[in-house]
Amino acid sequence: MTGSIHFTVFSRLILLVFVCSVSSLHVGAQTDSSLAFFPLQPNDLWQYRHHYTPCCCNYEISSYFTVRVAGDTVLRDGLDYKVLETNSPQLISTRYLRVDTATANVYEFSGDTSVGDYLVDSLRATVGSSFRSTLPNYGGAIMCERIDTATVAGIRTMVKLFAGGGGIFYRLAYGLGLTQIDTMVFQCTTWDSRSDDLCYARIGGREYGTIVGVSNQPEIIPGSFTIEQNYPNPFNPTTTIKYELPKAAHVILTVFDILGREVSVLVNDRRSAGVYEIKFDGSNLASGVYFYRLQAEDFIQSKRLLILK
Repeated sequence: MTGSIHFTVFSRLILLVFVCSVSSLHVGAQTDSSLAFFPLQPNDLWQYRHHYTPCCCNYEISSYFTVRVAGDTVLRDGLDYKVLETNSPQLISTRYLRVDTATANVYEFSGDTSVGDYLVDSLRATVGSSFRSTLPNYGGAIMCERIDTATVAGIRTMVKLFAGGGGIFYRLAYGLGLTQIDTMVFQCTTWDSRSDDLCYARIGGREYGTIVGVSNQPEIIPGSFTIEQNYPNPFNPTTTIKYELPKAAHVILTVFDILGREVSVLVNDRRSAGVYEIKFDGSNLASGVYFYRLQAEDFIQSKRLLILK
């Protein structure tokens, strides 16, 4: 449950940042070039790979999610908003965003009549400039730290790098939008690391990068509890362990040495139904045979892995 809550909070941060995306690579007709960081054409779509490294652990959880412009609507404040849908293994959500073309500011509709819509980004940000969200109690200022060029999804383009309060760092690419976001969350006396990297974008019908066919999307539910053989195997120093859950369950995934002594707890938390991949780092272990065991409800299964250094 904790992981799902963290992902929900994290997805909200992503959508607050996401509004700095592009409207198209072909934006010459726009009167304000900063609007090129904001695509809101119907059916524009972005796919990201989400990486999560829990505190005090030596493994990484990864999954994929998409953000799509599903259409537009007029809300009760009388303003026109674009409808953005986020689809991830843990969350399906909808947000309502609009851009003020006079100021190049971006707003999100809160649903709270006492707040209305609130500022989430400024598309005209320059190096050293900063802005604050108008959402009550929302963190500190967000600053544009650098503007550079980079190759993203196969194209060479301008990028803006931002840093915000609460350990948020992100990058916007002209013509592609949000291409990377990193967050640091303090947990367990240390920091959790979360990041998202753009895999694919469809902007105005044009495609960039490579879309990933993902088996852990919410609509694809495994038929049984399963744990697969790690890969690669043998390995040095990291390997990936994949497991499947047909329904939500408390999951314990543990690594033991050949004498049955516990050497690492990879997962000890409640997980939603889906397919999961865990990266295990054996850097601190000696070469040899080890075993990993998955426990979920009445399901218990172990497999062997081999570290060769």
